[in-house]
Amino acid sequence: MTMTNQDKSNEPVYRQLQLIHERYFRDVADAWADSQSQCRNIQTEFERGIERAYQSQQPEQFRVAQDEYQQKVQSLYSNPTLPQQYAEAYDKYKAALKQLIAESDINDLGFTDVRNLGQSLLSVSTTAMNLVGPVSPSAPAASDPFSPPGGAPGAAA
Repeated sequence: MTMTNQDKSNEPVYRQLQLIHERYFRDVADAWADSQSQCRNIQTEFERGIERAYQSQQPEQFRVAQDEYQQKVQSLYSNPTLPQQYAEAYDKYKAALKQLIAESDINDLGFTDVRNLGQSLLSVSTTAMNLVGPVSPSAPAASDPFSPPGGAPGAAA
C-alpha cells in the first residue's frame, strides 16, 4: 500500500508508524525471498546436472556438476546484493521515521504511541543488526543503528 503525503497526513501517527514498521519487514522479506529463489535455482540446476551425469554414466560429468554448483554457491554468498537490500530497507525505515517524527506534534502522542515507537525501534534495529553484521563491507548504516540514513556521519536523510 503506497500512500501519498496527503494520505499520510490524514492517518493518525500510530497508523503511519505501523505502516513504516510493516514496510521495513516487507522489504526484508522480499529481499530474503529473492535470495531463496536464487538458492533454489542453483540447487535445481545442480540436481539436473547430477541427473544428466547419472544417465550418461560419465564420471567426469559428476565432477563438472559439483564444480559448477560450488562456483555458483560461492558466487551467491559473496554477492553483496542481499546485505545491501537489507541496509536499504533499514535506511528507508529510518528516513520515514525521521520524517514522521518531524511532521508530528509530540504533544499529541499518548503513552501507547510512544511505547509502539519504542517497540518498533527495538525490533527493527535488532533485526537490522542481525541481518548485516559489522564485518560486512556493505552499508555501515545497517550495522550501526545510530548512524543516519545513508550510513555516513553527518549525511543528510
